[in-house]
Amino acid sequence: MEKLSRRKALWVLGAPVIAGAAGAGLASARDPSGEMQMHHGTQPEVAYGAAVVDGAGKIRQFFTVTVPGVRLTTGLVVILSTIVGANFFTEPYLLTNGGGPDNASVSPVLLIYREAIEQNHAGYAAAIGVMLAVAVMLLSVVNRFVFERS
Repeated sequence: MEKLSRRKALWVLGAPVIAGAAGAGLASARDPSGEMQMHHGTQPEVAYGAAVVDGAGKIRQFFTVTVPGVRLTTGLVVILSTIVGANFFTEPYLLTNGGGPDNASVSPVLLIYREAIEQNHAGYAAAIGVMLAVAVMLLSVVNRFVFERS
């Protein structure tokens, strides 16, 4: 067995982290949900003024005014981010040549591509696709019940 040099060992250990960070950066740059824009400006100043009149401090204002006010938006952002993350294909395929070292950056859609196109296992790829769709739907339903409660 070949002894790893320090430089090669750092590359082998650091490549999955670098690939993941680069892919996440690209995915967030092309994310159509506009997550940061959704959270900006969603709370009217009247609610904060009423909380101050009632004697609420900054922490109480956060939990009684801000959190309930952004609950639905946060739910939407979580659902959209889950769908975008589940459909993550282009970045790991192009940046890590189809999965990176030890398949560290394989996403569900990349796995479907590998099985259907490269391995010619269309049935297995279809089963993975169905399971991915069911998982995203279940996460969306759970998310809806968690974030839309009154």
